[in-house]
Amino acid sequence: MATILPREYEEQLARWVNSMRQDGVPVTPQMIQIMALETAIDAGLDEASFAVWIQKTLRAVVACPHQVRPGHVRERKMKDRATAMVMADSTGKKHPLFLVLKTAASTIKAVVQENLTQRHGFGKQVWKDVQPLQDRFGCIYGNPTAWWNSTISMDFLRYHFAGRPDRATKKVLLLWDDFSAHFTDEVVAIATELNVLLEKIPPQFTWICQPADVAWMRPMKAQLQKMWIDSIRRAEQQGSEDDVQVASAEASNTGTMDY
Repeated sequence: MATILPREYEEQLARWVNSMRQDGVPVTPQMIQIMALETAIDAGLDEASFAVWIQKTLRAVVACPHQVRPGHVRERKMKDRATAMVMADSTGKKHPLFLVLKTAASTIKAVVQENLTQRHGFGKQVWKDVQPLQDRFGCIYGNPTAWWNSTISMDFLRYHFAGRPDRATKKVLLLWDDFSAHFTDEVVAIATELNVLLEKIPPQFTWICQPADVAWMRPMKAQLQKMWIDSIRRAEQQGSEDDVQVASAEASNTGTMDY
């Protein structure tokens, strides 16, 4: 026999989903399940008694369409894009990821150039958050489309191959897909300087990379999703704590004024 939570708890969960959607945050089934679990715990139920309720609530909330006010036009859903370049050598060793993230571009040409030369494409404010990771890994870039380009290709080659002790005497064969930004004149010149031979993977043979995509990219995406959900939960908890502090401060001020 399943335990059903009081209606006010279910309404609380529905209000949370609506508030997240209004803020433009996509709500996944996993997020709803986590919040349902926490709501049930707050209601004083143990795990065995609310397992069925979680599934029932999950189906109900996911099936419920997002309501908008009359005459309101929904904005088209947009995905935040990120490009990740993975590389492994013939021994199976995986090398550090190169990441290209989406960031807004300045309308001032001089600022754009400064961001590119000094902050890997990021603005001053965003750079404050990115710099600790950049100092640690050195391979995070940003541009308005989060798309790979020839400049990043050149930095990629320098990052991985410029410091080789046998660079002058031994060539390295680098296989990557037939993408225009991989084979510009500037990129080829840098590769020649670093004693790297660039070879294209023909379009009809890109399927050979599928095992790597499954083995590398899928776990990374799963981990990123988990970190993203944890970040949202922390923000929600912090917001709740701030609300309590504000309410306490208001109550205190009111009491002082009444006195």
